[in-house]
Amino acid sequence: MITNIKAMKQLSIAVVDGVARGDGNEFVMACDLAYGTENSAFAQPELYINIPTGGQGAVQFARRLGKGKALQALLTGADFTAQQAETLNIITQFVVKADLDAFLAQLLLIIVGWEIRDIVMYKEIIAASIKDEVVGTELELRYFLERAKEEKTQAIIAAFLKHDGQTEREAKDMQGIFVDTAAELQNRVESQKQCGNFKK
Repeated sequence: MITNIKAMKQLSIAVVDGVARGDGNEFVMACDLAYGTENSAFAQPELYINIPTGGQGAVQFARRLGKGKALQALLTGADFTAQQAETLNIITQFVVKADLDAFLAQLLLIIVGWEIRDIVMYKEIIAASIKDEVVGTELELRYFLERAKEEKTQAIIAAFLKHDGQTEREAKDMQGIFVDTAAELQNRVESQKQCGNFKK
């Protein structure tokens, strides 16, 4: 299951407002993004029932916490708060429960706009870069050059520059430039539909 979650093309998001110990914590660490509230606890206490971690808990603790902290965490089985878990890279971010719904709504509003290929692209670049910086750099450049050739990319860049991207306005009103760029691109799509020239 852990391997399948990590291999998903889609973005996986864990939200924890309670206790995630053992396989629960391994599930959380398998997800692409993970958030915890003040009610959360994260731990790998398997030794107390005489077994080792079985879902990459020790592996992920080693990669995220380093030798000493991982060894201490695994041998004690002690809980980490969400704030501690964020600091140790067990989760992506601590979010106060009262702010959680608004936080997730804003996050998802942005993420749902991306294509699956965008998510896959960054997952691949990040995974490669963690293993080998040079390989990650080469993969990133390959994706960059491929995307730069696309008609869609060139249309977006042209509209972005038309609305003062790469100028002083960008430093002061980036969001406004994105809104104007999106509106122009949408108007182009509508015009092409009316002329019968629209291509998906």
